[in-house]
Amino acid sequence: MKNRQPPTLLRIIVELAVVVLLECVLAYALAHIRLLDHLLSPGSDSQIALGATAAFLLLRMFVLLFAPGWFLSRLWLFFTRPKTA
Repeated sequence: MKNRQPPTLLRIIVELAVVVLLECVLAYALAHIRLLDHLLSPGSDSQIALGATAAFLLLRMFVLLFAPGWFLSRLWLFFTRPKTA
């Protein structure tokens, strides 16, 4: 197994910021492109819009439900790892 370097504190914070920023940008785009209209009344030509909306909703579910615990556990592992000499 390859010996990987543990993530730095900056990397953990940057990953959190990227995920939250991506979710905010997609929420803004979803509101202004009117993709949710296809979710409420889908037509025969709305497969791409439904796929984009489903991907956004999955990302939002991850950000709201799983990301806080994931990032807190990564921070906890970062601060409690043994110090190397």
